[in-house]
Amino acid sequence: MSRAISSRNAGRARPAAQHSTAGSADSAPTAVRSTVSERTGKVAVAVLVVLAAAACALMHFGTFGLLLGVMATLGIAAVAVAILSPRWIYALLGFLMACLANASIPGAGMSFGFVLTLLAWVAVLTHPVTHKRIHSMEIAVLALVIASFVATLVSAQNKHDVKLFLTWTVATSLVFLLLRLSSRDLLLFGRAFTLGTVAAALFGLFMLAFDKQGTLLNHLWFLGYGTGPDSGGTNLRYYLGADGTQAVRLSGTYIDPNAGGIFLFIGLGLSLALYRGTTRVVFSVVIAVAMLATLSRSAIAATVVAAIILVLFHRMRTASRTNLVIGMVVCAAAALSVPTVAERLLSSFGSSDKGSADRGSALAEYPSQMAGHWWFGRPWASPEFVDAKVNYQTNFVANSPLLSTYRGGVFVGLAFTAVLIVGILVAARRVRHRRFEVALLGAGFISFAITALQLDYPVVTLTPVTAVFSMFIAFMVAAPRVVTQAEPSPEPATESSPGAHRAPESGPRTVDPTPRPHAEPPVV
Repeated sequence: MSRAISSRNAGRARPAAQHSTAGSADSAPTAVRSTVSERTGKVAVAVLVVLAAAACALMHFGTFGLLLGVMATLGIAAVAVAILSPRWIYALLGFLMACLANASIPGAGMSFGFVLTLLAWVAVLTHPVTHKRIHSMEIAVLALVIASFVATLVSAQNKHDVKLFLTWTVATSLVFLLLRLSSRDLLLFGRAFTLGTVAAALFGLFMLAFDKQGTLLNHLWFLGYGTGPDSGGTNLRYYLGADGTQAVRLSGTYIDPNAGGIFLFIGLGLSLALYRGTTRVVFSVVIAVAMLATLSRSAIAATVVAAIILVLFHRMRTASRTNLVIGMVVCAAAALSVPTVAERLLSSFGSSDKGSADRGSALAEYPSQMAGHWWFGRPWASPEFVDAKVNYQTNFVANSPLLSTYRGGVFVGLAFTAVLIVGILVAARRVRHRRFEVALLGAGFISFAITALQLDYPVVTLTPVTAVFSMFIAFMVAAPRVVTQAEPSPEPATESSPGAHRAPESGPRTVDPTPRPHAEPPVV
C-alpha cells in the first residue's frame, strides 16, 4: 500500500519539477545555457594561443609589425573574453553605448559600439541560444535591411558608401542580437546602458555648470571627441531665443543635443522599467533633469505623450491614475518654472520660431530635392550626410520616414514606416499589460514613433542613434520577460515565517482515508 502511494506521489511531483526547471532557465544564477561547453572552450583556447603566438611574432618586424602585433593581440584577447565570459561584453557594450556613444578606438578608426557589437555576435553565435523564436518585429526590421541593401547596390559610388551601409547594418542588427539573449543577460545589458546614461547625464550637467568655454571635451581627443587639448575650440551648443538671447544646451558626450535627448529619453524609460526602489528614483531624476537641459523638444514632447498614453490606456487603479496625473502636473510646473525651458517649449511652432519656419521650407522643397532620386535615393556618403558644414547648411526635412526616403528611396521609406507601424501594434499590446513597467516601455515606443521621429531625424543620419533605437525596439518586444527578471528574488522561507514548511518527521507514514474538499481556485 505504501509503495503504491509513494509511486503515485512521485508521478504527481514529476511534472511540477519539470515545469520549475524550464521556468528557471533564464533566472538561474548558474544556468548552463549561459556558459560555453568544455570542449568548445578547450578548442577556443588552443586556437587563441596559436593566434597570440603569431601576433607576438609580428612584433619583431619593425614599427608596423609591432603595431599590428599589438592590435592583433588585443583583438584576440577580446574574442577570448567574448567566448569564455560573454556577460562582460554585453555589460561593456551597454555601458559604452550610452556613456561614450561617439567614441572611437584610438588608432583603429572604428567606434567602440561597432567593435563591441561584433564581439557580442561572436558571444551569441558560440553559445546556445535560449530564445530562437522570430518575432514579427524582426521580420519588419529585416525587410528594412534588405530594402537598404538593394538601394545601396544601385546608388553606391565608392567604398565609403559600402562602409557606411555596413556600419548602419551592424547597428541595426542589435535588434536580432538582443532578442537572442536570455532574460538575465538582457537585464544586465539594459542596466549597464542605464548606468552609462546616468554617467553621461552627470558629465553633461557638469559641463553645463562649470565648462563655460566648452573646452573640457577637447581633452578626450584621443577618443575622437573635440578638436584637441590645445586648440581652444568650443564644444558648446546654443539655443537662440526670439529676442536674440543665447542659452547653452546640454550636449556632453552626445555632441548633438537632439541626439542626446533621444539617448536620455530611452535611458529614462529603462531606468523606470529595470530598477526598483531608491535607485530607480535617483537615476530617473538625474536623467530627466539632463534631458530637460538638452532643450530637445522632440524628447520632451515624447515624454509628455508617453505619460498621457499611460494615463488613458494602461489598466490601473483610480488612485494610481490620479497620482500619475498629479505627478505629471507637478513635473510640468517645475519644468516651466525655468525661463529658458518655458520659452523653448511655449514658442514652439509659433511665427517667431525659426525651427518651425525651416521645417515648413524643408517640406516645400522636399519634392524638388527628391527629383531623380525617388526610387533608390542617394549614396550613403553624400556630403550632406558626412560633412558637418554641408550637413548644417542643408535644410533636411525634420521627419525620419521622409528622410529615410531621401537617402534610400521610396522602398526604404516604406520599409521604415512599416517598422514603425508594426512596432506601434506590438507596443499597444504592451500598454495593456498588467505590469506598469511593461506598459511604460510600450507607451514610450508609441510616443517616440509618433512624436520624436516625426520632429527629428538623428535615427536616420547618426549611427549611434540608430543603434540605440534598435536597442529600444528589442527591449519593447522583450519587455514582459525582462521586467519579470528585474523583480527582486523572494527571500527563502524560514521556519518562523508564515509560509515555511516543516521538515517531515521520521517514522512510518500513515494515510488518512477521510476525503478532503478541493481547494478553492485562486482569485485572479
